[in-house]
Amino acid sequence: MFNEQLPIDLSKIPDRISGLRALAYNLWSYWNHNALELWKNLDAILWSDSEHNPVFVLQKVSKEKFS
Repeated sequence: MFNEQLPIDLSKIPDRISGLRALAYNLWSYWNHNALELWKNLDAILWSDSEHNPVFVLQKVSKEKFS
């Protein structure tokens, strides 16, 4: 389950998907339906468990999804 007290480290995100790191921290994405769908499509369970936190999803999603 999501614990907002834990530190989130996105420094290990590969350079080729670094745009997702910027998007995760961009408040615009919280109001954009397409951006919200992107996070949900990466991992619907993580998306729900994180209470729709894109930073958490990006940190926890299986790296194989980006292969």
